[in-house]
Amino acid sequence: MSRTEPVRGGCHCGATRFAVTHQPEDSFVCRCSLCRKQGTLWVCYAPEAFRLQKPSDDVGVYRAEDKAAHHFCRGCGCVTWSLMPDAQVWVNARLFDEAESLTIPIHDMAHA
Repeated sequence: MSRTEPVRGGCHCGATRFAVTHQPEDSFVCRCSLCRKQGTLWVCYAPEAFRLQKPSDDVGVYRAEDKAAHHFCRGCGCVTWSLMPDAQVWVNARLFDEAESLTIPIHDMAHA
């Protein structure tokens, strides 16, 4: 997969589908209490690089203490993406269709 090709993904049940414009260069494991429990692997995109392809009425939003809007599927429970207060979109890379073939560095996010 080329780094300039779109990457697609979605939740387990398929109710939510999304695409990003290109393969990420880095990924991040967040150690906050929410992300630890969810087991997410985050990649960051500008809002214009992210697009919902199959939005669903079954999408829930949870607002944590960090004020981010964390989106998840009410059907299967997968955490799909988050809209951060600075307008960046963090996508759960574990949900990419070709997640196993991604060869990107994983960084640890430190939290105070």
